[in-house]
Amino acid sequence: YGMNTMVSSWRTSHPLARPRNLLRGVSSSLFADMAGFGAFFLTYEYVRMLLDPRYQPHEQPSTTPKTPVSALTVAVHAAIAGSCAGAVLELIQFPIHHLQHHVSKTRPDPVPPRLIGLPDVIRALRSEGIRAAYHGFGGFMVRAIPASAIAFLVYETSMLSLHHY
Repeated sequence: YGMNTMVSSWRTSHPLARPRNLLRGVSSSLFADMAGFGAFFLTYEYVRMLLDPRYQPHEQPSTTPKTPVSALTVAVHAAIAGSCAGAVLELIQFPIHHLQHHVSKTRPDPVPPRLIGLPDVIRALRSEGIRAAYHGFGGFMVRAIPASAIAFLVYETSMLSLHHY
């Protein structure tokens, strides 16, 4: 596994197709990541402000005393906002990455014809509808939502504990 598989696949690929295949799908990944992570952090900050109106994401230190926020409240708000942000991220990224996965996994002469390029993706979306892009989405969300909630919970509670020292 690992390098042996990658090197052997590089050696067995057609010499003229190597540079093209190396960067195949980069533009769609960049598009999905930029749009997805922009919405991810925007959703997180928005939900945090809805849950706690006192929350200021980039607040300057002030001399006026604030009412203390319990660590449990911060943790719960971070987990809820993180799970909402994770759901929005995957709602945007999943269909692009799912279809890109099918396009990049094809061979020049697939035995059962699969998606080969953008025209085939558009044809599949027309025939099967938007459900073709979200095949397997539910199972993926079962992993993505708790992962985002835990990531933001750890981040916010660590930042809270660092501010105390």
